[in-house]
Order: sequence, then structure tokens, then C-alpha cells
Amino acid sequence: TICSGFFRFIEFRSFLRRSTLILLGHIFRSRSMEPANLPTIFATLSETSTPALPYIHYTPSKEINVHLEFDYPSYWYFNEDKYPYTDGYSIFLSDPLMLTAPSREPNQPHGNPSSYGSVYIWIEPLETGQTLSDIVARYRDGVQKALHHIVLIRNYPIKIDGLGAHAFETLNDTPEMYTSTMFERTIFFVVDGAICRIDFAISVNERGGEFEKGYEYFLNSLKIGP
Repeated sequence: TICSGFFRFIEFRSFLRRSTLILLGHIFRSRSMEPANLPTIFATLSETSTPALPYIHYTPSKEINVHLEFDYPSYWYFNEDKYPYTDGYSIFLSDPLMLTAPSREPNQPHGNPSSYGSVYIWIEPLETGQTLSDIVARYRDGVQKALHHIVLIRNYPIKIDGLGAHAFETLNDTPEMYTSTMFERTIFFVVDGAICRIDFAISVNERGGEFEKGYEYFLNSLKIGP
């Protein structure tokens, strides 16, 4: 489920850290997508090159069940991935410095801690009879029962492109994951029989900085397509 998918995020973040392609100026692309359907992250330089646009517009491929469009800062790291043997899909956006963090040691199941900003979009089919209210209640219960490292600040209804959604804001200082206390905002909404979850994380020391401003631009640009 989308709640248990948290552990896939930890493994995925460790995979990103092991990547050395950032040193070559290249960007990973999901093997499940045709290259032509993925946005270009870095412009190809030439004698007649023009400055890169500050934002990239993401439009999903017709082959995947993603009904979202959005803009994100062109310097962010981008990766999208389809879960094997399921209809689940994810999009990961982050400060590119996350790729320079040390790789996971064998005795570190959660990877080496860091505090770089990230945005993670999860999309999974709803379970039979499941509603947004069910998901919100389950997540609220899970946070309230979590260890003392995660503190719920507030939760509230919001709108995403006019669609009803629900947001949770927490503080997370889990030492196995982060090097500083992180502010996290998780948003849930339902589109065409699928639950969409957007996780935003930023160090409390970086609140209001460049990455969070990029996230706010991304969030305000979100459009729900057909």
C-alpha cells in the first residue's frame, strides 16, 4: 500500500546516493519509459546555446496512469519509476546534492542520514471501497502511534487544482534518516481511482530557502488532467 511504500523510498534514496552519474552531468531515466517522453534536465551546451529555462514542465506519458502536470525547477534531480508487477508509479524530485551523500553501509538499513530537500509523488490504485477519508484516517492514526521522533504539527483540508485534498505537517528527527530535524508535508488526494500522495521534506534550517520556494512553485503549478 501507499503507506508501506515509505520503505521503498528509503531503499530508493540509498540507490540515488550510490549513483556517480551526477559527476558526469547526466541524469538517470526510468527504463520503463521511452526517452522521448521524459523531460530534459540539463540543456546540451553548444556555441549557440541559450540559457536554460528556470522551470521544466512535466507532462505524463499516455502509457502510464498519471493524471498530473506540473512545473519544477530545472536544477532539481528528476526520476520516475513504475513499480514492478503493480500499477503503482512514483516521481522523485530532489536537491541534486542528495546524490553526493555517502552510500549506505551494510549495517545501515535506512541508508546514511542526510537533510537535503526532496519531493516524492506516489500514485497507486485505490483498494476496493477505499476513500480519501479512509486514507486520511489511517495515516493520522499511524502518525499518532509513531515513535517520538515524529511529531504531528497540524492537518487540514486543501485544494489541488480545485480538487479536495488533505495535508499533514510533521517534524521528523529520526537519526537513522536525517542529520537535522526535518519539516515534512504530506498531501493526499484521489484522481481517477488512484490515490496520489505528495511528500515534501526540508530541513528546518532551510525553511523559506531556495528549495522550499521551488516546492511552492511546483505545488501551485499542479494541474489534474483527463
